[in-house]
Amino acid sequence: MHYEFDHWLENHISDVWFERYADDALIHCRREQEAMSVLEVVRGRLFDCGLTLHPIKTKLVYCKATGRPGQHEHISFDFLGYTFRARTAQSCYGNYFAGFLPAISKASAQHIRDTIKVLGISKRRSQYSLPELAKLLNPYVQGLSLL
Repeated sequence: MHYEFDHWLENHISDVWFERYADDALIHCRREQEAMSVLEVVRGRLFDCGLTLHPIKTKLVYCKATGRPGQHEHISFDFLGYTFRARTAQSCYGNYFAGFLPAISKASAQHIRDTIKVLGISKRRSQYSLPELAKLLNPYVQGLSLL
């Protein structure tokens, strides 16, 4: 994907920012028309490489925030275990505004709860000391053990 997508995108559409992790990618565009154009160009490039975009995961998302009027079908998305959507934030001057910000996704939070349940760790009390809990949870926190 580095040469087929990253390197190609940097050389052919250099005025957009993008992030990619494995086979998931985000491309930042300034306007909806630009986003639709970039989407078609990327779709064509991947097709030329024998690849296709995931039909459910591929969508244009409007990053709704304070000062950004307008509506769109999709106003949030999940990426790498986070849900990005409009959320209340506070400026350094103490003013509140709606910013397009990440937080843990519902699926990721549920996975964490399920893992804790499987490990037998109670919500209120635990038979484990703090060092024992650390030893038990460290493989999961470090991503070394998956359920």
